[in-house]
Amino acid sequence: MPLSQAYDERMLQKIPRKILVPAVIVISIGLFFVIREPHSRCDSQAEVFIDSERGLLFPKQVNNQTRPPAYPKAMSACKASNAPGGCYDIFRILSKLEQDLRSSPQECLSKFGEIGPVRQALNEGLMLLAMLAWGDSPPADTGMSKFSWLEAPDLSLFCHLKNIYKLIYGDEAYESLRLSIQGNLPLHAKPIEGLNPSMVTTTTLTLSNEEIWARSLFSVRCDNLL
Repeated sequence: MPLSQAYDERMLQKIPRKILVPAVIVISIGLFFVIREPHSRCDSQAEVFIDSERGLLFPKQVNNQTRPPAYPKAMSACKASNAPGGCYDIFRILSKLEQDLRSSPQECLSKFGEIGPVRQALNEGLMLLAMLAWGDSPPADTGMSKFSWLEAPDLSLFCHLKNIYKLIYGDEAYESLRLSIQGNLPLHAKPIEGLNPSMVTTTTLTLSNEEIWARSLFSVRCDNLL
């Protein structure tokens, strides 16, 4: 054993236990507060934000029981129905999320964007709306048909989600997400009505990225919808 280590151990043994134990505790507490990052304003705002989203994006305690968030069930219901009634709940949840983010301090948004359920909801929300508008095959043209059954409030929700996404993650991240979603939109032509199903052949349309954009919800003009 090195002489310095032996000396240190002998010195510790000479310190009365009544003094040594409290001293160790005080030093440990002091190191904890020195090492730990101070509780910032954004930490406090994150707690407020999460509390506001309990029951929607985050679990909620009710009568000592944990209720799961409503988001997964609402998202599944909308995908299954592809109709206003079935999508009402998920649209309401996404709208509440966007409002809570928009009302939070801007310097804290990047921190909120790192929260898993928040990032998931923003990504899936934009994808859901784009796919609902697109449908099972490309819209016939670049006119109003590209919105399918979505109405002005739904288009406004898309524009608000798009804006808050770009504010949190940046324009480059949004463009990457947009291209990813566009790459997953079905390009099969619609079958002719009244045609015998056995005679239907699937035709895949050849559309450029610009043509897909023009027929998709991504081309909606948001100027008057925000």
